[in-house]
Amino acid sequence: MSRPAPGRHDRLVVAGVILGIVLVTAVVWGLAARGDDEEAKPRAPRPAPASTPLTDRARGMRLGHPPQWAVRRGGAVTRLASPDGAVSILVASPTSGNFTAVVRRDAERALLRAYRPSRLVRRLPGRLGSARVSTTEIAGTDRRRRPIRVLSVVTASRWRTYAFSVFSAVPPPAGRLIEASRVLRSVAFFRPARALRRGP
Repeated sequence: MSRPAPGRHDRLVVAGVILGIVLVTAVVWGLAARGDDEEAKPRAPRPAPASTPLTDRARGMRLGHPPQWAVRRGGAVTRLASPDGAVSILVASPTSGNFTAVVRRDAERALLRAYRPSRLVRRLPGRLGSARVSTTEIAGTDRRRRPIRVLSVVTASRWRTYAFSVFSAVPPPAGRLIEASRVLRSVAFFRPARALRRGP
């Protein structure tokens, strides 16, 4: 049986959570950016296998990432960043249940607003783990007025809704994009530990 459409209260709660996540991503991107004022130059680092496991039992998600990538967990957001800061991935699970359409719409609006001047470049099919998903590519500007690209992916398991945001410098190093793609393809969902404690 499909989940009923969220009511006004649910929408406001989800929208508030998404806005908070976007504000966090804005700060995180600033921390991950290069320390100088020069534009990031394209490099071709050898892509590393996504071999280091990362498991979030409370939110029912696991993935693998290159061993040299930095991982930081803060509240509802997990951040993974390449060593050069050229690519970072932020993962959040803002709500239980399947609110994919609401979270996708609110996430796109919030990202476009947070990284002005910005524009929606395109929507394309993609993969997150074994699932086929819809991806949204956004071109924006960071707080140092440098161009960035954001790939937004929102999906849901049987238990929760998940939002993935991939931030990259322009132009991005090809090797880093391959690593980020491997991270996204390694994602798997399972029943969250909190749901297990509550029982069916």
